[in-house]
Amino acid sequence: MKAGFKQCLMSLAVSGAFLYLAAGASFAEDDASIRIKSAVALVGEARVAEKQRQYLSTEKTLKRALEQLSDTKEEKLLRASILHDASRSLRSQMKYREAENVLTEALLIYQENLGANSRQAGDVMNSLGLVLAEEDRCIAAVSVFEKCWELTQKEYPASSSRAIAVRSNLARAQVECGNIEAARAIWKELLAMLKSSKLSDDEQFVFYDSYGNYLRSIKQSSDAAINLENARKIAEPRSGEQPSDSIVVLEDLAKLYESKGQFDQAVQTLQEVLKIKETAYGADSEYAIVTLDNLATNLCKHGKYEEGLRMFNRSLKLTQDKFGSGHPLSARSLNGLAMACQEMKRYKESEEYFQQALAVSLDSNGEGVGGTAGIRRNLGLLYMDMKRYSDAFPLMKQAFETRKEIMGEQNQYTADGYGDMGLYCEWTGDFDQAEPNFKKALAIYTRLKGADCEDAQVINMQLTRLEKYRQMMKRQNRTPSEPSMKRSASSY
Repeated sequence: MKAGFKQCLMSLAVSGAFLYLAAGASFAEDDASIRIKSAVALVGEARVAEKQRQYLSTEKTLKRALEQLSDTKEEKLLRASILHDASRSLRSQMKYREAENVLTEALLIYQENLGANSRQAGDVMNSLGLVLAEEDRCIAAVSVFEKCWELTQKEYPASSSRAIAVRSNLARAQVECGNIEAARAIWKELLAMLKSSKLSDDEQFVFYDSYGNYLRSIKQSSDAAINLENARKIAEPRSGEQPSDSIVVLEDLAKLYESKGQFDQAVQTLQEVLKIKETAYGADSEYAIVTLDNLATNLCKHGKYEEGLRMFNRSLKLTQDKFGSGHPLSARSLNGLAMACQEMKRYKESEEYFQQALAVSLDSNGEGVGGTAGIRRNLGLLYMDMKRYSDAFPLMKQAFETRKEIMGEQNQYTADGYGDMGLYCEWTGDFDQAEPNFKKALAIYTRLKGADCEDAQVINMQLTRLEKYRQMMKRQNRTPSEPSMKRSASSY
């Protein structure tokens, strides 16, 4: 989901570990209290390291904290809080598989010791839903956010920034799954609440930014721009104290410009984001590196491939120097380099970059992640350009099956996959199967983006061409040689 859910805005990570500092005085000086105090002290060290983005040190220190603990109830609860802390660091590094594992463990501890309806369980659920969304596992994310909302509405006022965040997270996941009506119903309730409630600046910011993103996702660009600009007006006066708010809304505005094909404006906005991130977090921070990749992507979409290549190479070097060559951020940069080289007809380089990106993504986040499937499909599209169809379609088929499983039927990626399978059936001469695959793609595109969207137009052209081609093949008794439909790749 590349787009995606805003980590710095909506993570709402629990900070319960530090409650033990105040409670520590009430413990008798027994072995358990000594272990707890030692673990809490280590958590403090880890948070300092995390703030300085020293993630290896953060992980080692949190591991030492966990090793201090035994199995008393208090220690189990502290373990869950530390695991939640660890997930935040892992998410920042895009280590989603590891983050999911520690959050699942933390959730189980809270449910067993505080009950399934505890506030702490709800906090962890929200973080878990965000991780699943980052992995593009929108079906699972919807399920988790729905449970999280059940708990949230019992514990928080409906107009609180927490409640708005959870509801908008759920709406966003519903959109990604293609459940547009469900998302619309959520926002109808939130809009009614906005009119009847006095919201703080923080609550208004979350509302306007989240609603703007929702409107962008359903292609209501003008209304999306109005809401995002409202969020920006709230963020700008306090940008010095809270740079994350300005970053969030500027990145969302850049996505809006990109969706409208206004790549110059997207680039200018992302350059502003980069300056803020470099000042606030450092030029070699993971936050700045992600923005470099986004900048490079928009430059390439604007036809400025050489400049885009330079920026992808810069982000790759920063990642490898600071985090190592096997870091998930490397997969992003390598995928971008491969796509740029493909557009420049530098196929050999493109293939090498895609293969490297796929290896890194598989190793760091596993097979069932949207990013991995996207890279695999992109490699297949490259092979199509190279007319290596027997190499292309197994990759595209595997990517399609993975994405459909984790994202469901009604979304952009699944529609792309049906289009890919239509091409495959056409190439093998199975016209009877090619047509229904193309029609499934068309139905999803139309439902999500309207009958006049570019993807729907391409599919309609393909269906018309397929019928002419099928009739010609029948007359000449020939076997098809190659598909002719150009498919668009996707960024990591």
